[in-house]
Amino acid sequence: MRLVAIKLVDFQGHEEITIDFSKTITSLKGPTDAGKSSILRALRWVCLNDLGGDEFIREGAKKTKVILTVCQTAKETGDNHLSHDITRIKGTSGLNTYELNGEELKAFGQGVPQDIVKLLNVNEINFQSQHDSPFWFNETAGEVSRRLNAVVDLSVIDTTLSNISSAVRQAQERKTLCHERLEEVKKEYEQLKPQQDRIEEFKKLKAANERFLNAEETCNQLVTLGRNANQLRQQASLLGEKGADGEDVLTRLRLALDTQQATTALESVLIDLSEREKASRPPPDFSSVEKSFNIWHDLDLQIEGLEQIIEQASERFTRIETAGTALEHAEKMFEKNTKGKLCPLCHNPIR
Repeated sequence: MRLVAIKLVDFQGHEEITIDFSKTITSLKGPTDAGKSSILRALRWVCLNDLGGDEFIREGAKKTKVILTVCQTAKETGDNHLSHDITRIKGTSGLNTYELNGEELKAFGQGVPQDIVKLLNVNEINFQSQHDSPFWFNETAGEVSRRLNAVVDLSVIDTTLSNISSAVRQAQERKTLCHERLEEVKKEYEQLKPQQDRIEEFKKLKAANERFLNAEETCNQLVTLGRNANQLRQQASLLGEKGADGEDVLTRLRLALDTQQATTALESVLIDLSEREKASRPPPDFSSVEKSFNIWHDLDLQIEGLEQIIEQASERFTRIETAGTALEHAEKMFEKNTKGKLCPLCHNPIR
């Protein structure tokens, strides 16, 4: 809340005057009896209502009126700045009212209406007269405590200090217990140090045992790889022999194919001759042709057998290539895993 302006009408020596307050500090200056203190009394009269007010009515007037303009900040309202006019009126005919933004407030007793109290949020400590002591050093201890209590609740400070002292004592007790427990743990640790050495030795033995088991497993794998390599060599040898048989079969197959082509050409010629013979004279003796046909038929059966042999040979060649690849891979793996190591059988370096 910020004071914006104050207007006095028929208030003591002022017939009508308006004072605009600065956002920082407002100073009033003038000669004696110019009415400076009257402005401060008017401000106190509106905010605290602790003076009667009849003596404030200017001589010859029937009433006095003071209008105080205040502005609530955006932080207080949660929105934009909001301006309010607070009016205090006192008359000789018993008129005594407060108005807030033109609305009359009644039944406020000897104090200030609650709506205005909430809006202004001031009390006695916010006002100081020109004859008041500027410091509290001149006041008694009871008066200083009373004024401090008006600013802050001192019982809260006393309670807080008591709680802090209690928390400090508890922390000290916990600290002492922790130190005692730490000393006990250190003693127990010294007693367990021989067992700790045995545990470290056991860990080393366990690691050595694991390395031995890994080496034994690697050795078994190398032996298995050696056996597999020997088996692959034997299979490769057998497949090589079968490959030689396959070469012979292919040679016979090529011969059979050549024979089939010749037979096909002969058959074409015979068919052509047969048609010409039918057209020219009675059919001749076909015994030789039948004989040739039987020969062709036998050759055709042989071709079928050779085709089956070719398929089998092709499958065997595929198996030979696969076995050769596997053998090459096994030899590389065997050489990789055994080169420079000791043979598990004779314990000599493997080359």
